[in-house]
Parts: sequence; C-alpha cells; structure tokens
Amino acid sequence: MKAFISATSSISPVRSFGVEKDLTQFNEEEVGYLKAIEPSYRSILNPKMARRMARVIKMGMATALDCLSSAKVENPGAISIGTGLGCLEDTYKFFKQIDDSDEGLLSPTSFIQSTHNTIAGQIALFIGCENQNFTFSNRGFSFENALEDGILKLAEGDDDILIGGIDEITSESIELLELLNCSGKINNSEIPVAGEGASMFMLTNKPDNAIVEIIDIECFFGDNSNVDIISEIEELLNKNGLSEEDLSGIVSGANGLPNDPAFYKSIAGHYNDKPVYEFKKLSGEYFTSTAFGLHVSVDIMHAQKGIETININDNKEGEFKHLLLINNYGNQYRTLILISKP
Repeated sequence: MKAFISATSSISPVRSFGVEKDLTQFNEEEVGYLKAIEPSYRSILNPKMARRMARVIKMGMATALDCLSSAKVENPGAISIGTGLGCLEDTYKFFKQIDDSDEGLLSPTSFIQSTHNTIAGQIALFIGCENQNFTFSNRGFSFENALEDGILKLAEGDDDILIGGIDEITSESIELLELLNCSGKINNSEIPVAGEGASMFMLTNKPDNAIVEIIDIECFFGDNSNVDIISEIEELLNKNGLSEEDLSGIVSGANGLPNDPAFYKSIAGHYNDKPVYEFKKLSGEYFTSTAFGLHVSVDIMHAQKGIETININDNKEGEFKHLLLINNYGNQYRTLILISKP
C-alpha cells in the first residue's frame, strides 16, 4: 500500500513552525531542557478558548490546523495521535487537587483534560471531525503506532489521515527526570537532554502534490546493545527493491553521547560516504521524538537541502531520492522509516 505525506507542521525547540523556519535557532530560555518555541496562538485560536487550554493541547491544535491548511483538507478521514505521557500539566493539577482537598470532591475539568486522548479529541471537536479518532500511548512506539494506524486506514480506502506525535515537559516533570538521572544538562552532559514538541502529518494515498512517499516502517522491541543494524538496513532496502547505493542520506536519532546504542557508530562508519544528520541535537529526547525526526526528514527531502548544523560527517549532498530515519528510545525501542521522493 502506497502512503504519501502531503503536508507537515511542527512546534519544536527550534524555529520549525510557520513560514519563517530556521532549524538552527533555539529557544534561549534557560529551563534545564530543550523547550519548544511556541507561536502566538492569538492568530491561530480563539483567545478565550486558548486560555482554557493546556500548553500541550495548544501545541497540538496549532500544528494540526496548520497541517490541515497546508494540505487543503477541511475534514480528515481519521485522526491518529501518539503521545507518551499525554497532558502532564493537567495531570499534575488533577493530582494536586486530590491532595489539596484531602481526596474530597473535585471539579471534573482537570481530570477530563488530563487524559491522553484529550489532544486528539480537542482537534476533532474544533474542526467537527466525526471520523475515527485514536490516541496511542505506547512509550517509545507511541508515534510509530499512530503512523502505522494511518497507513492501515489508507489501505482500507480512507484518505487524508491526520497523524501526529506530541509530548511536553513541565517544571515538575523535569525536576523528577533530573532526580532520576534521566535528563542531562544542555551542552554539559553524558545522558540525553529532555525535549518536547508536536509534529503533525497529512497522510494520503494520492501522489499528486505529495512531499514524500513512505516506503516502509519497521519497529523492533528488544535489547539495542548487540544489534546488527547494517543487516537490518540491508534487509529493509532489499525488501523494497533498493540497495545501499540508492540511499541519499540517513537521519539519525543518536544523541552523540556515550550511552547511545553502539549501532549508531556502526551506521556512521559503514555509511561514511553519505550525509548523516542527528536530529535530536535540535529536539532533545522524548517518547515521540521520531515524529520530529520524520518532520526533519520530510523537510530535507522537500527542500532538497540538508541541515549543516546536524550533519556529523560533512559529506557533500547530492539529490535526495531516498532517506532512512533511524531512531531509538532507551535500550529497547528501535525504529526504521524509509521515505523517498515521489
């Protein structure tokens, strides 16, 4: 089944949203993690409505509406959103109310807005979409499951499927991550720096006006320590009638840190004649970072131009025909996504 991406939108720690993109300009606010650069929501959402929305919902709404507008789609055939931790801000408010009230009577609002499917539900309510609405929360495969579901919907005959991946960081969650030694310091760390973001995509079965074609996706759950990644890549390419020579470049989920899975070094060494881009230098680490990696891959393919600041081997770029996105979360989740120029 052919699947194409006709539009994408992203809010991330770099200036990736809107017409004036600059994937080298970071949020300079010192908060201990890579914080998303958010747009002015007044021009996107009703101010009264936006005031009642949590930050993660506003990021999801803004990118979804921007993606729909770019794809010229009013009502998608389905909505599939992946999120690892959902609405953390409202989850904290809900638990704090339980504590403050000594487990007494509570307003239901914080509970309703704290559930993982709130983001997808708010998007559907806002645009009046009554089609399938799914939220996937599966740790490091949350976005991957949403993407696979979107491709399955295309195979069933639906079209214009809105998919996305979104996660946020709050002051409470970053404090816990640092206490657990799960998030490092920016520019001074041996463990990954936490990040956040929202990336949306419009999947279609029509190649007309498509930016890229999704050739294949494979997800592996297991120990990443002793992985023969080169064989996995070769098998993926051969399955789709391609060879190593057909690859134009690799978008890598390596953090460039000592605790990265060893297979990233194998990739850098084996494919030393191709440009390799480490997208987490822009996004940081979070459950659905693959969504931002795919956004970067689509952006490179669409512009036919790499991103110098994250190119780790300074190889010269030619025409981008096929790109391979490789990502991991922790030592158990591993993803390969192969895309091509339509």
